[in-house]
Amino acid sequence: NVGGVLANPRLEVYTGNNPNPVLTNDDWATKAGGAAQVTAIQQATQRAGAFILANNSLDAVVMATLPPGQYTVQAKGPANNPNASGVVLIEVYDVTPNLATAGRAVNVATRGSVGTGTNILIAGFVVNGTVARRVLIRGVGPTLANLGVPGVLVDPQLTLVDQATGRTLATNDNWASGEDAAIIAAAARSAGAFPLANGSRDAAILVMLPPGAYTAQLSG
Repeated sequence: NVGGVLANPRLEVYTGNNPNPVLTNDDWATKAGGAAQVTAIQQATQRAGAFILANNSLDAVVMATLPPGQYTVQAKGPANNPNASGVVLIEVYDVTPNLATAGRAVNVATRGSVGTGTNILIAGFVVNGTVARRVLIRGVGPTLANLGVPGVLVDPQLTLVDQATGRTLATNDNWASGEDAAIIAAAARSAGAFPLANGSRDAAILVMLPPGAYTAQLSG
């Protein structure tokens, strides 16, 4: 029931400073690898617990074995309509089968526009395993202007929601205004995240989360 979707997304994966995508897909069920690759994607989807894509859908999927490093995923319109626009959900799953030592995603970020009502920026994530994890969540607006990003949200507000119950777990507006500002700054350094200026209007939440599904919501 998401409105205004991008009807035919194309997915591109970039690594490091390489200006050319290392992986790309448009229409997941027409993979160059043929039927075997499509079956592998279907099996990986079930293994990850992700929702199923119809065989004839125009959604895009990339599945690959990636070495440790930094990656960027971009969704855009198809090659024959590159100016197409709309809402896209980008998901990333670790689907390595029979992995003895589980990997982890560190410093996952997304850049998007924040609207109002149903058009606020929403990011979902899952904490798996059997123990609680210490998680740093940031909603960065003003500091992006210092990095050359135009049209930033000058005063974002961050809300953390438990998807299972719909309960709001934490909110923040202006990260440095709380008593845990020094701890948040230290956590950012530990994660390799760029620093936020003391007194900036960016938002941040540092919280221990038990296994489960969560939503970080960013609004004005």
